Amino acid sequence: MVFYMNQLKQGPPISRSTDPLTSSEAAEHIDSTGKRQANKQFALDLLRANPHSTASELDAMVGSGEGKVRKRLGDLREDGLAKTTGTRQCRVTGRNAQTWVAVSDAKQKTLFDD
Repeated sequence: MVFYMNQLKQGPPISRSTDPLTSSEAAEHIDSTGKRQANKQFALDLLRANPHSTASELDAMVGSGEGKVRKRLGDLREDGLAKTTGTRQCRVTGRNAQTWVAVSDAKQKTLFDD
């Protein structure tokens, strides 16, 4: 897995001020442990391999019932690394859903670059 550290930002708070304290604690935990960043990178890699997929389709590919990929798509959009491309019938839910693609950036830098 290749990390694009100059592109994957910490992002906005992932819990609302109206959420219970446990949500804020969970959000702080996944940020401080790096889990949020790792999940963003995982979602980006999956999206690059499966362009024009819906969030439900991406989650189904990895067997994530809790939305591991879906939850990070908004972060990737805010980072400028993903965007929606249209709407079509989702193969998982049967409902109309947005499709997603990774946005290519020639300036991406990996951890292995000097």
